[in-house]
Amino acid sequence: MPIETKTTDKFADRWRFLPLKDAMDGPNSGFCQIIRNSWWVVCPERGLVFFWSRGERGLGSPQCNINEVICKRLGTTLPGATIEYVDKAIVPICMADFQ
Repeated sequence: MPIETKTTDKFADRWRFLPLKDAMDGPNSGFCQIIRNSWWVVCPERGLVFFWSRGERGLGSPQCNINEVICKRLGTTLPGATIEYVDKAIVPICMADFQ
């Protein structure tokens, strides 16, 4: 379901993406987190959406929530974003972001 966006490029350099297939299969090595039963902001061409903060080495903050309404609000700044329910996403993480 497409959602209305409030801005087009305010955060253009801060979005990171993980292809949906990669999130379903998981990484071949390294650390990961499993996010279950959540609504995700999804870019149809690029996959699950993350908001990257300067200084982070990984993908950034996953744009998901168990509440669909909150997830819709998260996606309002990304043009063309949709909201999708994902049973399980296996997301690679950078341990340095947790130190």
